[in-house]
Amino acid sequence: MNRIYYWSSNFDEIEALIDELSKSDKFLIPVFLLRSQLIEYALKYLLLHAPYKPKQGLGKKPTEEMMMGEVIVKLRECNDVHFASVIDAALDFKELRNEVTHNLMNSPKSISEVERLIEEKLEIAEKIEKQINYYAQYVEDVLGVNFEAI
Repeated sequence: MNRIYYWSSNFDEIEALIDELSKSDKFLIPVFLLRSQLIEYALKYLLLHAPYKPKQGLGKKPTEEMMMGEVIVKLRECNDVHFASVIDAALDFKELRNEVTHNLMNSPKSISEVERLIEEKLEIAEKIEKQINYYAQYVEDVLGVNFEAI
């Protein structure tokens, strides 16, 4: 798992749960949904702790209550060119997560069809995790801000 998730106080338990569930293919959907929550948490953390802030501010809604799409909009408002790849990957991931949850809950698709969708597009989750970590590394290396110390 990626170091960015160490920012979560529940990281160890979540990582252990994901590792345990990953041992069986029948838990692909819960593993994907847990990873989705970690990714959303990481994006919120970036929004709060990145060196550049949205021009309009964060707004009245607490960051913890923002949906992933709202966080992405606020990240875009930061005007940090280094966020571009994070935002692009986050948009792709948000679409995948929405497609998975919509197909799971609101469509006649079977569980196996939803699992196939996740398997076919799992690289999208890996891409956003990688982009978040690239950004965190950039901030640490170039700007001298250590996210893990915050």
